[in-house]
Order: sequence, then C-alpha cells, then structure tokens
Amino acid sequence: MVMTMSILNKKLWRDITQHFGRFIAIVMIIFLGVLLFVGVRGIGPALKDSATHELDQQQLADIQLISPAGFSKADQVAWQQKAAVTVSRARYRQVQTKAGEVVAFYSQPTNLNRPRLTEGRLAKTNREIVLDARAASKYHYRLGQTLTLSGQGFKTSHLTIVGFAQSPQYVDNTQRGAATIGDGTVAFFAYAKPSALQMPITNVVWLRLNKIDHSQRYTDHYTRQVTQVVDRLTPMVKAQLATKSQQQEQTIAQLTRANQAQPTPARTQQLAQLKAQTFNYQVQTQADYPGFSAYGDTADRISAIANVFPVFFFLIAALITFTTITRLIEEARGQLGIMKALGYANHTIARNYWGYALITAILGTTLGVIIGSLWLPRFVLQLYTTMYIFDRPVIYFQWDSIALASLFALLSTLGAALIVIWQQLRVGPAELMLPKAPRSAKRILMEHWTWLWQRLSFNQKVSYRNLFRFKSRLIMTVIGIAGGLGLLLTGFGIRDAITATGTRQMDDILRYQVSIRANEADKVTPAIKKLTHVNAVLPVASSLVSVKAHAQQVNDVNLNQVTSSTLPQFIQLKNTNGHALKVDGKGIIISQKLATLLHVKHGDTITYKTPTGQAKRATVAGIMVNYVGHVMYQNSSAPANTLLIKQPKLTAKQEQQFAKAAMKIPGVQNVSFKADQLSSIATMTKQLNPVIAIFILLSGTLSLVVLYNLTNINISERLRELSTIKVLGFYDREVTAYIIRENIILTVAGIIVGYGIGNALTAYILHQAETPQIVFPLTITWSSYLWSTGLMLGFTAIVMFMTHRQLQHIDMLDALKAND
Repeated sequence: MVMTMSILNKKLWRDITQHFGRFIAIVMIIFLGVLLFVGVRGIGPALKDSATHELDQQQLADIQLISPAGFSKADQVAWQQKAAVTVSRARYRQVQTKAGEVVAFYSQPTNLNRPRLTEGRLAKTNREIVLDARAASKYHYRLGQTLTLSGQGFKTSHLTIVGFAQSPQYVDNTQRGAATIGDGTVAFFAYAKPSALQMPITNVVWLRLNKIDHSQRYTDHYTRQVTQVVDRLTPMVKAQLATKSQQQEQTIAQLTRANQAQPTPARTQQLAQLKAQTFNYQVQTQADYPGFSAYGDTADRISAIANVFPVFFFLIAALITFTTITRLIEEARGQLGIMKALGYANHTIARNYWGYALITAILGTTLGVIIGSLWLPRFVLQLYTTMYIFDRPVIYFQWDSIALASLFALLSTLGAALIVIWQQLRVGPAELMLPKAPRSAKRILMEHWTWLWQRLSFNQKVSYRNLFRFKSRLIMTVIGIAGGLGLLLTGFGIRDAITATGTRQMDDILRYQVSIRANEADKVTPAIKKLTHVNAVLPVASSLVSVKAHAQQVNDVNLNQVTSSTLPQFIQLKNTNGHALKVDGKGIIISQKLATLLHVKHGDTITYKTPTGQAKRATVAGIMVNYVGHVMYQNSSAPANTLLIKQPKLTAKQEQQFAKAAMKIPGVQNVSFKADQLSSIATMTKQLNPVIAIFILLSGTLSLVVLYNLTNINISERLRELSTIKVLGFYDREVTAYIIRENIILTVAGIIVGYGIGNALTAYILHQAETPQIVFPLTITWSSYLWSTGLMLGFTAIVMFMTHRQLQHIDMLDALKAND
C-alpha cells in the first residue's frame, strides 16, 4: 500500500512538472477569478468600514442645528430629555482673510466633531488658530505664520497658526462647501478658542445619537433612525425659537421707548442689530456635509459593479478551468488503462486526478483570497487618500464572498475531475489503452461554395475543416476570447459612460454657465446685467419639492418655474426620442429617472408639495432626458429666486472676479458655476478610475492566460497530427501557420461576439450602478473598441510567438509512437 501511494505520488508530481505551463495556467486562472471576485466585492465595504472607523474616532455628530438666534444651555437640557443624545454647542461664522479667502470659522470642539491633527497642536490661547490641512497643501500656509482676518468679531485679527487638522465634517479634500460671502465658496475651515470669537451666543449645536449603530452609517436604516430623531426635535426647536422671538420683540419695544425718550448711538446700534436678527434655523445631517454622500455613492457604485463584473469574470475563468481539467484527464486515457490493467482500484487511480484538481484549486484560491481580501482593497483605498481624509484602511474578510469563490473554484476543478474520471473508468482497461476513434470527416458548409472552396490553398482547406470538425474546441475558444474582450470592453465602457454623464448633462442639456441664488431675483437682475461677461439672464423660480404618484414618493426634486420663451437658450428639454419639449400651461415636464421612480408616463397626474407645505396637482406633459438629479419644469409666474446666466468661456481667475462682484450686490446669496459642477462629476469619474483600471488589467491578464491555455490544449490534442506534417517536410513556420491560421479565425469570431457581450454587460452593470439621482447612458467610444481589440490582438500575437517556440521543440518520434 505504501509503495502504491509512493508510485502514485511520483506520478502526480510528474504530471505537474512535465506540463508545468498548463499547471500554472490553471492556477493562474483560478487565482485571477478569486482575486477579482473576492477583492472587488471587498472594496465597497472596505471604503465604508474605513470611513466609519475614522468618523467614530472623531465622534462625528449625527445632526447639526444652526440658528442666528442661538441656543442656550436650557435648550440643550430639553433635547437630552426628549431623546438619547450627546449635545455639544459651538460658535460658527464665515469670515475672510486679508487675502480674500473665505474661512469657515469654528470654536474649537471638545467632545463631538473632534479634529484630527496632521501637524502641530490645538490652540491654547485667544491668539492661536488651527487651520484645515487643506490650507497647507493648497494655500501654502505654514506653522508659525500669522493669519490676518478682515472685519470685526475677534479678540484679535492676527492669529498665529499652531496646527493643521482634518475634520469629520469635511471628508472630501477637494471641496469645503458654499459660502455667503466672498466668491461664494469656502476655501478652508479653522478652529480657535471659543473666547477668541466675540459672539454672545452659540449658534451651532451638534447632536450624536447614543442608541444607534454608527457602523451602519451608510445605510437606509441609519438614515431612518436619524430622521425619526429630527422629527421629534423639530417641534421643540421651533417652540424654543418662537419663545426667543417673543422675548426679542419685548426687548426691542423697551429699547425703542427708551431711545425715543433719550436717544444714544449705542442704543440705536443695538436696536438695529436686534431688528436684523432673524429666528430661522437649519437642520443638517451627515448627508449635508461636503463630499459625504459622494463618498458613500462611490462605495455603492463599486459594490453594484462588483455584483456583476467579477461574477461574469469568474464564470469565464471557471468554464476554461473545467475544460482544461477535462482535457487533462482525457489525454491520460492510456495511463488510466495501464493502471487499471495492473490492478489499481478505481478510487486509487482517481485519487491522483482529484489531488491534481485540489492542488490547483487550493493554490489558486488561497493566493486569490489573500491578495484579493487584503491587498486589492488596501491598494484602492490608498489611491483614494488624495481625495478623502480616510487614510487609515480598515479591512475585514468578506467571508460570504470567500465561501462562494472557494465553492466555484472547487466545482470547476474537483467537479470536473470527479465527472470525467468517473466516465473514463467505467470502461475496461483494453478500451482505455486504445486511442479514441478519430472523428469521421464531414463536408463543411464552405465546401458547398465551390466558387470559393476551389480558390483556397491546401493549408487553408485543412484549417477550415479542422475548425468545424472539432466544434467543442471552436466553441470554447470563441467563448474564451469573446468573454475576455467583453470584459475589457466593459471596463472601458463603464469609464466612458460615467464621463458621458457629466458632459451630456452639462453640455447638451444645461446651456448656461452660471446660476445665482438671490432674494427677489427680479430686482437683482438689472445689477447682474451690468456686470462684465454677461450675455443673457433668465429669472427662474427654483425650489425643492417632494412629488407623489401611484403610492410612490420622491423627495428633493428641483422644480423650476419660468414664463420666458427664451428657456431653450438656457436649458435643452428633449424627450428620449430627441424631440424638443415645450414648457407651456398644458402641464409639467419631468425628468426620466423621476418618471421611472414614480411609475408615471405622459398624461398621468402627479402631486407635489411646495416648501410652504401646499399640495398641488399637475399633468405630466412630457418626460425629458436628464442624467443628474430630479428636475421638473413648469410655466408659472412664481417670484424668481434664481438667475441663469449665459457667459463666454472664462478663466478660473475671471470666474473668481465675477463671483466676488456678484456677491457684493445686495440680495445675492450664492454664485454657482457650471464649471464647478463639471469638476465635481470629473471627480466622480476619477474616483472610479482605480477600480476600472483594475478591471481592465485583470481582464487583460485573464484573456492572455485563457488564450495560452486553450492553445496549449489544442497543441497537446494534435501532437500526432502536427508531428506528421513535420515529417512530411513542412517547415517550422508552416507548421506554426497551420495552427495560427485557426487561431486568427477564432480570434476574429471571438472579438465580434465579444462586442455584443461587452455592450450587454456594460448596459446591465450601468443599470445596477445607477443611483436615485444619476442615470448612466450606455456610451462606448471608438477608442474603447480600438483599445479592447488592440489588446486582444496583442495577446493573440504573444500566444502565437509562444506557440511557434513550442512547436519548434516537438519530439516527432515520441509523438508518432503508437500506443497500441
């Protein structure tokens, strides 16, 4: 028994070493399949886990309340009694530096929204300040420098920089949100001692829910829990502000009477300040922080892609592996017959091939799991550190993905071995030791086209006959090449579609360059028209509404109400057939994604609720193509609050100058450039580029290995045939051409089929990757087709060269020895 096992072990080792290229190819295919399946499916969770870990360490607040009227200690106690929350109050204001940069200035946090120092220390005195790390990287501030602020409201306007930090409120390194002063954008944030800001009130409150699982921060369950708390606290906030308003009115009345009796400059100034104070408030959640939702959307998109692309990738890998193991055992018919004749039991003979399959499966799976689980997500996260503050990867093994990958790997290797070895060992030793009867020759369809067949050379005729004679080889090769090219084209196609989302939205649909938010926009219009670089202005009443239809509701829909006939100059409204839509009094035009979510079509009725709570009904007069966000257009004379502006192409400096000039006009609240939105969409594309690059790289590698493996199988099955034509006097290059001619035909056929697979797979993945706010158009550029085709042809050339070298070393005598 020991000697038997020793002999079988030697045979197993010889099977591996004598055909080491084939062994490595099988391991590589399994490795690539597991690597992509486990690795890509782990990127999305790793992005979220890393963010959650960092944000929990910095104690990011779940809710932020902002009010110019301020919040008191009594307010804080009341909230804590109403809900299980941790509360922290802070002072906040937007200020400008002497250089003109807008700074989001906070009093230094203690327990919630804690900054993480990247350099230096926190402020200890009223003359010290901690700046955003972005102030160092983009604006070149350094420790020890003095930051000079313009305006009043500080103990001193000259503050010494003692540290740089990152904030959980600003996770995106590329943006810091909108501003109501300066050029309309925040340059960076800053922290100082609370006493450094001469503010009598704390106008910001941060709340962190105590009874909530913050590890679910990027889930709908978390959002619902936060919304429930906001709904409970909102009536309290309104009541508290109403009480303050009444007290304010009493104070104003008393000061007015006193000032009438004995007017003083100080009293007059105090009255003006009190009358200017409003009692409105803002409620913000983590989704309102700059870049927060975009980060989560990126992780969700990767997860959506990972549910499709790696599965298809693995199916191709598993199919090729199954075929390779099958052919490996079929080639060993003679050895199986000899071992059976020598008295070896079926299970003993089968053990070697099960062992071979297990070794390849275990090696490929182990390498794929380790590199896929640990290296691939870490590599992608490292690429994201330039865009986000999450630079400390938190990666957990995705055991469900690992289990599935292991199962697929075993099915494609051990499963193939079990099935084929059982079929082979069912017959007797004598039959096994005989070579398989060759397939009978049949006329192929091309032979009936005599006008073509007569013009073909002998070698060409042989090649075409072989192609259609061995149909299983033809099908497997075409599937392998088509699958590889389809995967390559899908990788490029996803990139093209994401890029096209921005360009089509911003160039084809939105024709204006700037939008300005303003109180009583009609009154601001004359002043805006006097600014330089203004070609045309369109007043629009823009508001966010919630829309209902067929028991479905969509929130945050941008309703644009206009009366001007010049709307097409600013916004192109077209349906999915490309026909122009007109905004008139006959109904409302809605975006395609909104129509899909509400299950409505042309002529249906929708109900929308205005910001004041008023419910209105409207008939759907058209469904427009739109790629980003939910929008509706309606003919109405509602008071305008937004101005759309057409401009010539401006430089970044000219845009900054225009924004500063516009912000100085009374009533202007915000200036937004379309170029900034394009930049945001470009950032979204950039965020997915690392993953797309990995798809393309691994798809290319799989294609190369599959081509090599299938060509190896082809050669090993036809050694006697190839040796025969070498003996007949064919030169090496002619023997190579004999094989390569078939490969070229199969490659071309595979590429054509691959175009269809690539388009179908890209369309499906894009549909899965869509968010409630974004539609990805199926757009694959010619350059993507050329790159995919060029790569596949390049892989074919590499395999051809390797095949030529291999054919030069065929042992003709050994191959021609009869085994019977």
